Amino acid sequence: MASVESSIDVNVPVTTAYNQWTQFEEFPRFMKGVDRIEQRDDKRLHAPPAGVPRRRRFWCRRPVRPALGTVGVGMTTAAGHTRHGAVTIAAREAVTSAGVCQPGDILGVVEGDFAIIGSDLAGVAVEVVRRMLAVGGELVTLVTGQDADGSLAESVGAVVHAEHPEGDTVVYAGGQARYPLLIGVE
Repeated sequence: MASVESSIDVNVPVTTAYNQWTQFEEFPRFMKGVDRIEQRDDKRLHAPPAGVPRRRRFWCRRPVRPALGTVGVGMTTAAGHTRHGAVTIAAREAVTSAGVCQPGDILGVVEGDFAIIGSDLAGVAVEVVRRMLAVGGELVTLVTGQDADGSLAESVGAVVHAEHPEGDTVVYAGGQARYPLLIGVE
């Protein structure tokens, strides 16, 4: 489990703190394993893995089909449909859109919104993925954090495979702090 090593109280409005935290291009300065993050527009980020990431592929059951048009057009279209989520652990009591959380609560984030408060890391992660897949998707990308249990991504991947056998799940060891699991669905 992640723990808070230090905390800082800042005397600024919540919107100011939030706006600073969402300066994603600054993440590589303090996030191990991330070389760069590019914010493509208000809803899309691109964070290529640092170096050569460890990659595992679970269940590839779809036939490979030739892309229609050029590869660039196909990739641009796919990137436009990518959604993001995460699982983190509350460091302090706070009011979220899902309700009031307490220190140690597991928080599920869907498209930047704290959508789930729970007590089971894998359970919250599965619920985040279910909500993200509810509007469609063929590829689930899981990026495990530095304190993530090795079975977390595998248990989430097993549920994805059971409920969406036509899809693929890819796991990267990201090593990021504060987020045991980052999730992408496209």
